[in-house]
Amino acid sequence: MRAYPECSWKGSDTRLLLGFLVAHLERPQVQVRGIASSVYIALKAIDDFLRTVFGEKDERGCRLAMWTKCMAQSALAKLELFLNESYKCACLCHAQRLCFFNLTPKFHYLGHICVDMNLQLQQEDLLYVLNPGLFATQMAEDATGRSCRMARTCHARTSSLRVAQKWLIACKLFWEEDKEKESSQRMQSTFT
Repeated sequence: MRAYPECSWKGSDTRLLLGFLVAHLERPQVQVRGIASSVYIALKAIDDFLRTVFGEKDERGCRLAMWTKCMAQSALAKLELFLNESYKCACLCHAQRLCFFNLTPKFHYLGHICVDMNLQLQQEDLLYVLNPGLFATQMAEDATGRSCRMARTCHARTSSLRVAQKWLIACKLFWEEDKEKESSQRMQSTFT
C-alpha cells in the first residue's frame, strides 16, 4: 500500500469499532505479535479512556462533569499510554516503510488534552478536574434524541451555532426547574 489507509464513519461508531477490535484481539486464538501488540495496547488504552470520559455518570444519569483527582490520574494514565503506544506504532511502521499509523490532527489534539489534565492535576488546591468530555462537540448527525430534534429545525450553515444556543436555553430551563424542585422540597421540610 502506498497511501495511508482511510475510512469514514461517525464519531459514535468509533467507540463501537474500538470495542469490537479489542474484543477480537483478546480472543484466545488470536496471536498478537510485533506491531500488533503495540496496536492492541493503544486500542485498549484509548477504549478505556473513552469509557471513562463518556461512561462515568452522576446520580441523574448525566455525564460526570468533574472528576476527583484520583479518577483524573487514572484517565490520564490511560491517555498517556495510548499516546505513547500510538507514537511507538508510527515509529515502527516508519522504520519498516509501512504507511500505517500516520499521526493525525486528532493525535495532536489528544496531546493537548493530556497537557491540560496534567496542568490541572499539578494544582494542589484544586479538588476536582474537568472531564475532557465536556468539550466534546459531536456533530448533530451523531446525536440522537433531544440533540437530534434540536438540530432538525436549524439551517445546515448555522446548525453548530443554533444547536449550541438551544442547548444553553435547555440548560437554563433545566437549572431553573431543578432550583424550583429544591425550593419546594425545602418548603415541605419546614412545614413537616
